[in-house]
Amino acid sequence: MRVRILLSFLVIALAAMFLYACNTQQPKSQNVQTSSVISQISHSTEAEPNYNASLKDQAKIYNSTPSRVALAMLICKLDNSYFYTDIVTLDAKELFDILRDSAVDNNITLESLNTRYGLLDILAAENIYITISSNNVTFTSSPEVASEKAAEKKHSTDSSKSDAWIEKFQTAITSN
Repeated sequence: MRVRILLSFLVIALAAMFLYACNTQQPKSQNVQTSSVISQISHSTEAEPNYNASLKDQAKIYNSTPSRVALAMLICKLDNSYFYTDIVTLDAKELFDILRDSAVDNNITLESLNTRYGLLDILAAENIYITISSNNVTFTSSPEVASEKAAEKKHSTDSSKSDAWIEKFQTAITSN
C-alpha cells in the first residue's frame, strides 16, 4: 500500500513538473513570436518617411539611391495610400510613373513639383531626362544620349554641383 501511495505521488509530481515546464516555456516562445510579428508589421507599414533624415542616409538604409528616396518621399507627400518602405526600393521609372499619377489625382502639375522640389534634377540623377508641359511629359533622350549626359555629369569636377539638388529638395520637403 505504501508503494502504491508513493508511486501515485511520484506520478502526480512528474505530471505537475511536466505541465509546469510546458507552461513556462510556451509563453517565452510566444512572446518572441509576437514581438517578431509586431516588429515586422511596424517595419513593413511605415507609411511616412522621415523627411528630416538625410537622403543619402535613407538611401543606405533602404539600399536605394538618394533620388529614388526623394521620389518616394514626394509620392508619400502627395498620396498617403502608399507605404514608404514598400516603394522606396522601386525602379526610378516606376516611381516617376506613380508620382505623375499621384500629381494628376491631386491636381498638382509636374511643373510645380519641379519648381518647388527640383523634379528634373532628381530625375536627371537617375538618367531620366524629360520636358514637362503641365502634366504632359516628353522623354527627351534616348538611353544612349542619357548615358552621354550622365558621363558628362560624372566628369564634372565640382561634386557639390551634382548634389545641389539634394540640398534644395531637403529644404523644400522639410518646410511644409
